Amino acid sequence: MQETVKEMTWRLNAQARQQAPLGVVIIDNPSINAFAAPGGVIGINTGTILAASSMDELASVVAHEVAHISQRHYESGVDERKK
Repeated sequence: MQETVKEMTWRLNAQARQQAPLGVVIIDNPSINAFAAPGGVIGINTGTILAASSMDELASVVAHEVAHISQRHYESGVDERKK
């Protein structure tokens, strides 16, 4: 599962960003959740993976998190708080 999700994330990342591949962390937690963290790390709970009806559905979650990173949402928030 780790390799499949990692490969999917890296492929999606390559479409959105020119920066190095992301780190992907799968968290053993039954709740449905995923997040993007500073430094380009994406976390996905096992509950999200198990709840997905298809690989396409899981890919949409991953793409959403890649978008957060590519738009630098976290960094923008930090910059705003510093101001």
